[in-house]
Amino acid sequence: MPKISALKFIDEAIIPIALIIGTKFLSILILTIILGFSWSFDSEVKNRLLFFSFDHFNDLIIVSNISDLAALVISSVGFSWVILRSRTFRKDLIHPVTEVKLRQKSQEGLILSAEESLHQESVWLVASWFLMFFVLNNVLVGTTSFFVLGIGIGINTALTLAFYRDLVRDYPEKT
Repeated sequence: MPKISALKFIDEAIIPIALIIGTKFLSILILTIILGFSWSFDSEVKNRLLFFSFDHFNDLIIVSNISDLAALVISSVGFSWVILRSRTFRKDLIHPVTEVKLRQKSQEGLILSAEESLHQESVWLVASWFLMFFVLNNVLVGTTSFFVLGIGIGINTALTLAFYRDLVRDYPEKT
């Protein structure tokens, strides 16, 4: 089994974390502009989401639910892509005809090693579950609904099981 390097893990984590946090901020900003909610950058703790303070609690709930859902969607799509890529385009698993076609189209960047695959899947696993804990915090605070939490738990559990299935398939002696 390839070893997970801490430096490589941190290097691979930059893009997923930036995507998830960027989606959260961008969705909050877009929603407040489109829906016309009044907000500010006050240090007021009441009706606050990240750096945004909302005048009405209902506005906060709407923005929190949708931005959490958007972050969960981005996390799920990224994690799914990495799992799909690991199953389809990994050097030791790829079909030779597929590899030749990818090289002819100058898309050999899609092909990855077992070590790179393990790092990327591990990063997305950790990032998606950290996001779930933030969503759980928002549920406990009362700004996000249980529905969003349920969707996130269901999707993350399915993707975690897919990742575990890959580990069992690739490294049966260690699991």
